[in-house]
Amino acid sequence: MNTMLRSLFAATLLFVCGCEDNKEQDIITFGVSADYPPFEYYENGKMVGFEIDLAESVASKLGKKYAFKDMAFPSLFADLQNGTVDVVVSAINPTDLRRQSYDFTRAYYTVGIALVQKKDASTYGISNIKVACQVGSVPEQWMKKNNPEAEIVAVDNVNQAVELIKTGHVDAVSLDATVAKQICDKNSDLVFIVLVEPSENEDFGFAMATKKESLLKNQIDTVIQQLEESGELSTIKSKWNLDGE
Repeated sequence: MNTMLRSLFAATLLFVCGCEDNKEQDIITFGVSADYPPFEYYENGKMVGFEIDLAESVASKLGKKYAFKDMAFPSLFADLQNGTVDVVVSAINPTDLRRQSYDFTRAYYTVGIALVQKKDASTYGISNIKVACQVGSVPEQWMKKNNPEAEIVAVDNVNQAVELIKTGHVDAVSLDATVAKQICDKNSDLVFIVLVEPSENEDFGFAMATKKESLLKNQIDTVIQQLEESGELSTIKSKWNLDGE
């Protein structure tokens, strides 16, 4: 390759890489698992929910465009690690193990934990039950710690868990109390009991995840604080009936 061609080739690479850098700076791609109402789910073919509105507000206040990539919950952190998404926002709890590999924003929602069972269940409670939990979720962690005698069935999403209890393959489903209420409102054969109130569960809060040392972490923290102080975060929570967290 002669000198002129080498120079042209190098300039082309620089131009392409520069466009990619600008793209990454201008657009935030959020990774979500849109099967967890009211946080993120589909309604009439459109992705909606509390965290969807929150992510849109964050991107808007940062002056950035945004996109959502929907995937199975267990894939979220792999896609964050390989750069397919910039931020994970999907009812994520910043556990000590996760903090070793990722950074987390300030928490914006405190989690209550509930147990969903059939109305005609012979017994109610958490002792010696077969319980479905979304893999990696706060309720799964709580159940393992506080009810080690339970047989936990790990599922990728809440829809799978609900199907398992309705077909009798598990005795119960453990999930966030807000989600449990919505599920029972839509399924008259199911009821729920609250195991842990949000006020008793301060160690379990939802936050957004980024790669280690990502500039987005501090930027998002600033916006979340602004939303809290202005009352906008409360307004978004009210829209999705999350006032009672």
